[in-house]
Amino acid sequence: MSYPFAESAPPGRQRGVALITVLLVFVIATLIATQMLRTSYMALKRTGNLIASSQARYYALGAEDLGRQMLANDLKSSPAGQGTDHLRETWASSQLSFDDPENDATIEVRIEDLSGRFNINSLVDRAGKVQPAQLARLQRLLRLLEIDPAIAEIAADWVDKDGSTSRGGSESSAHGVRFLPDRPMVDPSELRSLPGMDAESWKRLAPLVSALPSGVLLNINTAPAEVLLAYAEKSSPPEMERFVLIRDQQPIRDAADPQVATLFGTATTALDIRSSFFSLQVHARYRDRHVRFETRIERDPKKGSTIITGRSDATRI
Repeated sequence: MSYPFAESAPPGRQRGVALITVLLVFVIATLIATQMLRTSYMALKRTGNLIASSQARYYALGAEDLGRQMLANDLKSSPAGQGTDHLRETWASSQLSFDDPENDATIEVRIEDLSGRFNINSLVDRAGKVQPAQLARLQRLLRLLEIDPAIAEIAADWVDKDGSTSRGGSESSAHGVRFLPDRPMVDPSELRSLPGMDAESWKRLAPLVSALPSGVLLNINTAPAEVLLAYAEKSSPPEMERFVLIRDQQPIRDAADPQVATLFGTATTALDIRSSFFSLQVHARYRDRHVRFETRIERDPKKGSTIITGRSDATRI
């Protein structure tokens, strides 16, 4: 007995099924090969990006070493105990830029003197007690920049060690914040968290302040006019502008110079003509990869060495 459905399909139909099967296998193989190629391409691309980013970082580290060497050489070239740091020196004269066309790379180095800025930590002495003279100077600086001078007292309460305001009472209750650290600032950007310090105010203040050890003096050869005016209580802006113009051409060689005493009066004890703390800003590009460093450098005048005390590392992919 035979069954119709058990009979084999016609030869033409068998060939059609075989063709479809071959096509399906071909499509699947093509998809697999495409995916493999795509995965390999992405892996190679990632590897290339990592290599380029690493190379850009090496360029940045090399530029950082160059800046440190410039600062060390500057110190070594000065007679012992007679050196002065000013804006006509090589490290401060301009932004250094180097091109490497063969590798499609560039590096840029800029050095700024942190000792030429108002040191927030100088609001207190080494024992952590507020120094009224420095508090008054910061208040004057804030007024010059049209920033609420009350921020100065809050900043002093931030870095002092007594847990209370200069007028008595709790710091937290007085300033409307949950707590204040009662320690030196590590970075001046901590000022941004103080009540009353908005983004626009911080933009004006940021280039003029630093966070250094409390005993660091202000270098009058590198400080901008606004900071100098904050120290020169009885001097007018035109007088300070003239002083800065002359100073930039003929740097002050002695902190006891008569013109310094005339302009700054009793503030001369807080002034210096040398610097030990610098900000080294580096930008390195390798092909389409960019690395930016801002490195804080401490220069030891006795040993002639430079020490990295901090670095902010921003890599842009």
